[in-house]
Amino acid sequence: MIKAPIPSAREMLERIAKLEQLGEVQRATAAGAVKSYCKLVGHPKAPDLVRMDPRHVLEAMDAATTGQLGVAEATLRNKRAALRSAFRAMGLLDPVRTPAAITDPAWTGLAAALPARFHPHRLRAFMAWCSDRGLAPCHVDGRVLERYLAERIATQGG
Repeated sequence: MIKAPIPSAREMLERIAKLEQLGEVQRATAAGAVKSYCKLVGHPKAPDLVRMDPRHVLEAMDAATTGQLGVAEATLRNKRAALRSAFRAMGLLDPVRTPAAITDPAWTGLAAALPARFHPHRLRAFMAWCSDRGLAPCHVDGRVLERYLAERIATQGG
């Protein structure tokens, strides 16, 4: 959950500059991402007008294309990651958590059956979330997935 007031882009830029827990490159990348978001929403020269609500910012940045922002794909990925780190460091997103263990045998069996080359980090997190709530795989439907995604977006930014 968001634990701090939502800053403007200008306030966020000022706070990013002071985030000692982020390295210099990560601070610069996060600042560049804030400026890119301002450009994306049509206010590249007016950061005071842009609210940096993590839910909306991350959703828009995840949907943004390299063409819209004039950057390479790797740069866009780095900007997204740096924004998430900055939001976490400012208390606007929950810290990254180690996923809970999957305790339900039905989910454990499904997780074990995933191919080794498949990196199912989010899928495993979903399985653990369902397991924690006593939801068997056969009870998962669109509503369950929507609840999970809403909770994930609210706490982790996606």
